[in-house]
Amino acid sequence: MIDGDSACIRVADMKVNLDKKLAAILFQYADKKVADPVFSDLESGKLREESKLLGEGVAISAHALISMQPTKAGGSEFQMLLEDVPGIGKTKIERFLKHFLKALLTTTYKEIGSVKDIKTYPSASLEPFASKTLRDDLEKGTLSFIELTREFPIKALDELPETGKIVNSIKIKPKDKPQGKQAIGFINKITNYGKIHRFDDVKVVFKRADDQQKTVNFSSLREDAGDICFGKVEKIEVDHILKQCVSVIDVKLIDKMKSLL
Repeated sequence: MIDGDSACIRVADMKVNLDKKLAAILFQYADKKVADPVFSDLESGKLREESKLLGEGVAISAHALISMQPTKAGGSEFQMLLEDVPGIGKTKIERFLKHFLKALLTTTYKEIGSVKDIKTYPSASLEPFASKTLRDDLEKGTLSFIELTREFPIKALDELPETGKIVNSIKIKPKDKPQGKQAIGFINKITNYGKIHRFDDVKVVFKRADDQQKTVNFSSLREDAGDICFGKVEKIEVDHILKQCVSVIDVKLIDKMKSLL
């Protein structure tokens, strides 16, 4: 349980292949504070709200595939692929892993010449793997501006769908021209502001070292905005519907993910 017992993250399922040195993990997250889902009839517009029961939270899940072979011989760095699901990004999973490792693997040792027990435990850090082009952009390019956009329906113009919405956008320019981690931090702060103030979309514009302009668009619901801008993201396709939350590992999805390791 996390966030004052209002949310929970757990490992719902796990499969380990010792021969291929791969581990598939299904992370599941539920939050009591998330609003109840509402469904609308496409023809009548009638709404149906599905209320949470006592102790329940709106749930989502994300698959992860981890190579148990270190990236360097004798090293402690491993590759992991994480399904991109808004609301359960690497920040929540990293927090969970650190708590999990501390709770299960805390031990003690004594320094030479000391009688006092010292506690120790392993920790984990999830870092995005940036593609070469985006890494160069981050190190040598400059952040130009960020634009937040949201749409408002106009009830008086419901019969005119081509003019049925007002688009509201704001443009934020940094005082300096941040790079690297400073740029990621700035983007995450503005994205969080957009999410709080109900902006739907985020557009990040920055210039590469060769003065060419690059634009990246993503949803304000994204927890780790820096990853989509500067991390490596791959697209895979499956021939079935991926549900919002599952309790058993989707083997077909994992098989597709294996091709990327």
